[in-house]
Amino acid sequence: MFNPLVTMVWLCVGYIVGRVDVAWYVRAFCREIYTLPPSHKGWVAGCLVVLIGVYVLLLVPLLAIASREAKSSGHNPAIVPTSFRSEIRRRGSYSMNYINDIKSHVLARS
Repeated sequence: MFNPLVTMVWLCVGYIVGRVDVAWYVRAFCREIYTLPPSHKGWVAGCLVVLIGVYVLLLVPLLAIASREAKSSGHNPAIVPTSFRSEIRRRGSYSMNYINDIKSHVLARS
């Protein structure tokens, strides 16, 4: 099943990894961590664990909400897919106010 949150994360990671020389930054970060005293290394590791934990605690509920909404909207019998062209054919012709026709069609579906 298509999951937009996971796709967005992979897209961002791919963009960053593809555009930036990440290896140089990782190597510089590791060199900085290596030169720190052991107590500071513990603080850095703890901060990284906290950041990853906050990320997971925020992402997992959002992922659950998004998947639940996708399931509920996918099984809604009231939503009938129509095209704007079929709406124009149903009305008979284009009206003078084309933008209002588009807006009314979109708002009628939502």
